[in-house]
Amino acid sequence: MKKILYFEDEQWFADVLVKEMMDQPYWLFTPVTTPTEFFKEIKGSCQIDLFILDIMAPMKLFTETDLNELSEAQQRRLNEGLNIGVVFYEKIRELEKFRKTPILFYTSKNDPNLKNDKNVTYISKPSDSKSIIAIIHKLFNDSEL
Repeated sequence: MKKILYFEDEQWFADVLVKEMMDQPYWLFTPVTTPTEFFKEIKGSCQIDLFILDIMAPMKLFTETDLNELSEAQQRRLNEGLNIGVVFYEKIRELEKFRKTPILFYTSKNDPNLKNDKNVTYISKPSDSKSIIAIIHKLFNDSEL
């Protein structure tokens, strides 16, 4: 069973993909819509085999507790306009168990600073669920999970 953690701040958008993903055998699909849920999942003892992240999300999603999860530099960069998905990427890569875990950015914005990570893939919004599922299959087949 492969565990997929999916962060999407827009619940209605997440619901569409979740519906399709739940039909996939051998995948445990976990959607989260807030930084609080995201941090809880990555700090848990469970392995996550793939992250699907939205790059852009409003700062208002962060609670004071969420901000305490970030370094001062990450907080400063968020305040300067760094996208939340990039901060989540940094938090994922800080954890040894996730250093090589594939990350799929499902977004309307690419971040060229992440292009050097061979375990990062982008798919543009909007994309149909069949395209996303095909990319996930490819990522699982190409990775050393």
